[in-house]
Amino acid sequence: MLKVGLILILMTVSAWAQDQVKPRQSTAKSRSFCPVGKDYLQQDLNALSYPDFSNPDPKHRSNSFSARLLQIGPLPQPLINPDCINAALAAVTAGPRKQSDEQFRSNRFLRCNTNNEPIDHQDEPCFSAEYKSLMHSSFELTTKCLKEFVTGSKDPQVQNTWVEAYFKMMATESGLHVNVASRIGAIGIGQLRPKYIVDFKERTLPHLRRFLRTQASAGCKRLANELLTDEKVSRLFKVTKATDPETQKTTTDYELNVCSNISINEDQPLLNLIISFANLKLYKESIVDSIIEHSKYKDSFKNLAPAELLDLEIKLVTWSYNLGVNRLKDHIKLVLETKYANKPVTKIRDFIIDADIEGKRNYLFGIEDRYKRVLGKRKSCRTDIMK
Repeated sequence: MLKVGLILILMTVSAWAQDQVKPRQSTAKSRSFCPVGKDYLQQDLNALSYPDFSNPDPKHRSNSFSARLLQIGPLPQPLINPDCINAALAAVTAGPRKQSDEQFRSNRFLRCNTNNEPIDHQDEPCFSAEYKSLMHSSFELTTKCLKEFVTGSKDPQVQNTWVEAYFKMMATESGLHVNVASRIGAIGIGQLRPKYIVDFKERTLPHLRRFLRTQASAGCKRLANELLTDEKVSRLFKVTKATDPETQKTTTDYELNVCSNISINEDQPLLNLIISFANLKLYKESIVDSIIEHSKYKDSFKNLAPAELLDLEIKLVTWSYNLGVNRLKDHIKLVLETKYANKPVTKIRDFIIDADIEGKRNYLFGIEDRYKRVLGKRKSCRTDIMK
């Protein structure tokens, strides 16, 4: 019976599994569960880890992407080293208790009650084997399917350099946790805010769906057809419009549906990752057009080699994720028109130092500091680079 059950499991896993080499058998003798009091998440992880043959409904949670990724288990040939995923998860902890004049503490881990209302009293995240597997598999599926879309390049080295940069960002933004929230209310692995999701739905989603449907990977096509629907993306935010009776002016407010953004039963963290990674394409194109290849500024970069230009492009896009793309562009233009008015950029690091914002810690150096902690003694978190 055990053999029959295993065969049925392998037959029912997603097309994503078919794109992978046969998974390794786990040698672990015991599971590392979520901490005491975090069983709300572990219960869901356990339920999703095994297929429910009694419920063939494709919309049932046991047939979701999250369930299938958990049923597949750890990937045999990931681009990002599993030890780096573990280190990134371990690097983010809850902030101190909020002060009387604060609305939120710095980092907090949310859960949702039976009424689908978020509760903010989690002092530590989950670290179970199933949790780590879901975070890692979701990251790998997202970047595998979207890296050509985001980069606009078919060069694997260019694509993988961007994936590593994105991993650095997420290691800093959230530590790759599904239910972490920041002081300002950004949520999940990609630390999304409602307007970011709206921008994705309106500006990126139609192009991304068309791209994924042309891919050879059946798993990537499934993302377009089954996950990236208007209905599922729209669940993540609320839109409220109000009209002033005197001026007749209409204002629009956007609010997060917190529970939909952190629920692994609603294909998180996969959807959160796809939205945060895909929108980098918009940032990239805007920065390249407005700065790097713009006739007014391109001579500032004429002495940089292609690899240096790629590094600069990635750094500016990364910085814009934190600062906002328009604010970042305005700031960099000012630096180029003042400190670099009569000289070209020769060293990327010097340029980033010169572009520091007074009174604000340099976001890029903060990312590098976190990545050093995640790396440990490794040369890179990429498995395609020699250690």
